[in-house]
Amino acid sequence: MPKNIDKQKHVRIAGSMLKGAREMRGLSQQEVAELIGISKATVDKIENGEWNFSIYLFFRYAEELGFYVFLKQKEKVTAQFLGLEKLDILKTPPEI
Repeated sequence: MPKNIDKQKHVRIAGSMLKGAREMRGLSQQEVAELIGISKATVDKIENGEWNFSIYLFFRYAEELGFYVFLKQKEKVTAQFLGLEKLDILKTPPEI
């Protein structure tokens, strides 16, 4: 039987990763919104884990900020951004 997945937890983790990427690039939420073609309010909701966004938007957001998304095998599969190792939220990658 599959293990229960805390979907909201993963949305919050992904949002935190995107926020960290944006901050590393020195961009405002408004600037990111304009790059992606969404509202600043949507960017805020994504970064705060309040909006269940699509995987397409996750990849698009990362791409516009100049990051790649990849999977890395550990004890469990984890999603990380290449180049974000210095962020406190990724010192220990979240287990998925």
